Parts: sequence; structure tokens; C-alpha cells
Amino acid sequence: MPFLFFYWRIRVKQTEASRFIQEALNKYPGEISIVALGPLSNLATAEMNCVGTLSKAKSVVAMGGAIDCPGVIPLLINAEFNFWKDPRAASVLLKSAFDMTLVPLDLTRKVIFGSRQMNRLKNADSDMADFIYENAKSWFYLMSALTLRGGFMPHDPLALAYLIKPSLFSIKRETLAVNTDRGAGYGSLKRRPEGDSVNVARDVKKSEFLEFLVDRIAGK
Repeated sequence: MPFLFFYWRIRVKQTEASRFIQEALNKYPGEISIVALGPLSNLATAEMNCVGTLSKAKSVVAMGGAIDCPGVIPLLINAEFNFWKDPRAASVLLKSAFDMTLVPLDLTRKVIFGSRQMNRLKNADSDMADFIYENAKSWFYLMSALTLRGGFMPHDPLALAYLIKPSLFSIKRETLAVNTDRGAGYGSLKRRPEGDSVNVARDVKKSEFLEFLVDRIAGK
């Protein structure tokens, strides 16, 4: 197994992003927190080219995974997009990050950025709030029509909020594994005794989070 892992690792091509991650963590061990908001390929590449890289991060927060809820396209893609896009990278991250917290779809689907929050952005005296409002309103109307929930789910902001204000969240330690086998379960995240122990954000104070998010956008 060690030989197989080494054989796999030496064929991973460094990217500019993975090289930057590796160099930054080596230079500032224990000082940098990472928030991953997309597929985890660059983080995994940094780790696979230099084992132990991610253990030098102060913490790693990743928006990703779906444990007890459907994935992006249920039945067709029964996994959250970031994990489905590169399941092997997600698996590497779960095994390698010293302090790892997942913010999965199970949590992000509980929160709706609705008309009250949109109106606060619209009426805020802030260039940033104006910019976010103008760029989010078409998505707001589209998701309101598609989901009938009166707004959109702020997936990535929840992961950022956890890093800034963890007191808003309820965390549970879970033992999880990523399915890296091609098929219907490709990229899915399941509880497995042989999996890796990870912090999982299971709940959030929704009203407080939404107020906090709008306040930060408006510069308060």
C-alpha cells in the first residue's frame, strides 16, 4: 500500500494554486485557515506532492458533501457537486487535514436568503451591498420560482461564517468516507466505521446567521 500511494503521488501534477498552498503553509505553519468553496483538487494536489502539508493549516473548512440528504441531481448525481467533481481529492482531504470541518448540504439547505435579506441589501447605504444585490437578484428570482422557498440557499457564505463566527453553529464529530468508485454513488459521502473522523456542521442559528451575513456585506 505505501508503494501504491507513492506511485500515485508522484504522478500528480502540481498546479500554481497547489504550489502556493504548499509554500504558504510551510512558511506559516499553524497560522493559516483554509476555506474551500469548490472542488478540492488543488488542496489534495498540495498534500499528495508533499505529505503533511494540510496538517500545517490552523484549520480547514470545506463547503461540501451530502450525508443524509439528496445530492445535486437526485438519482443521477446523488452527491454534492464539489465532492462529485473530484471524489479522490475529497477523500485525501478528509484523511489529511489536521482540523477539518465540513459544511454539507444537510446544513446549507436549511437556510434561505429571502426577500427580507434582499430588501436590506437594496436599502443599505453601501457600494458592496448594491453590488451584491444587483448580482444576486436574478438568482434570487430564479431559485424562488424553482424551489418555491422564497429565495436561495447561501451555501458558501455558511462555510465562511463558520470560520468567522463558529458560535452560530452546532458541530458533531462523524466518521465518514467518500465513494470514489464510478457508478450511481460516485462522490457520495457516507458514514463508515473505516472512514475518517471529521467535524460536521449539523445546525446553525438561521436568523442570527442571516443578520450577520447582511451586516458584513453592508460593512457594519
